[in-house]
Formats: sequence, C-alpha cells, structure tokens
Amino acid sequence: MAELERGKSGEQGQEYLLRIHTSYDPDRFLAVLKGESMYLGEYPVPLSRTETDAGIHVWQATFVAPFCTTDPDMLWRIDFQQSNNDLDELPVKLVFQGVGRGA
Repeated sequence: MAELERGKSGEQGQEYLLRIHTSYDPDRFLAVLKGESMYLGEYPVPLSRTETDAGIHVWQATFVAPFCTTDPDMLWRIDFQQSNNDLDELPVKLVFQGVGRGA
C-alpha cells in the first residue's frame, strides 16, 4: 500500500509525506522523483523504515517536489529503487500533480 499526503507549504514549495507499507525489506530503499509530463531529471529520496508489524514494513520520507517554472502543476512519477537497482517487485505506480508556488 502506498500513501502520499500533502504537508505544509513553505518557501521551498509544497511538502509531501510518502509512506509505503510492504513485506519487501531492502537494505536501502529509495523513492525517485521523475517528471511524468516532462523530464526534469531524477531526484532520489531516501526512505526510512519507521515500523514493522506482522511482517509488514512501513517506510516513509518527507520531500518537496522540484518546482517547474514552465508548468508548476506538472505531473510527477515516483519510482522505487534498492540502492541503484529498479524494483520491479512493487506493483505500484505513483503519479501526482505538483502544486505551484503560492497555491
């Protein structure tokens, strides 16, 4: 299960809280932000394991999506990696719309 919640909005932009509930337990777990509607590079976000219950691990991170001056409400995709390797085992594709500054 994946959860993405909007947090506070500040000088750096809109903050998001990402939580992943999974039985998968890698040594190093990364969420990688990539532009879905246009390419703006890749932004790795390290996830930290916060709890484990009945074999389900909860990983989370707080991040601010990069700001795009061309399309401040652009679509972002979150891919998952263990260190530098893509994870095909996670059956989830996360896409969210960024929030422009001042929104």
